[in-house]
Amino acid sequence: MRTTTILAILFSVLGGLCILAFRLIGSSVDASGLLREPFALIPLGWLFLILGAGLFVFIGFRAVRSFFRSKMSR
Repeated sequence: MRTTTILAILFSVLGGLCILAFRLIGSSVDASGLLREPFALIPLGWLFLILGAGLFVFIGFRAVRSFFRSKMSR
C-alpha cells in the first residue's frame, strides 16, 4: 500500500474516533452552571475527516490520470 493510502485511512479513522469520543464522553453542566464538554474533539474530527477525504480524492485522480496515460501510450 502507498503512503498516501495509509495516511488517508489513518486520517479517516482518527476523525471517526474523535467524533465517536465526543459522543461517548458527552457534556454536562456543573454546579456553578458551567458547561463541561470536550469541544476540541469536534473541529479535530472534522479536520481529520476532511484530510482523509481529500487524500482519497487525490488518490482517485492520480489513478484515473495513470489509467488514461497508459491508454494513450499504446
